[in-house]
Amino acid sequence: MVPAYFLNPFLAGLYAYGPTSHVYVSMGTIYGTIPIRLGSAKEITKITLVTA
Repeated sequence: MVPAYFLNPFLAGLYAYGPTSHVYVSMGTIYGTIPIRLGSAKEITKITLVTA
């Protein structure tokens, strides 16, 4: 997974992106086409948006 970090600064988790934005990166399910993220945990993320 180290080479992926050099191509994209967001590896996994929640990141602050600017003063008012956030980016969430999922580890994914690993399956879909070819397994790219070998050795990582599988996850399916549910995000609920709530108005302020």
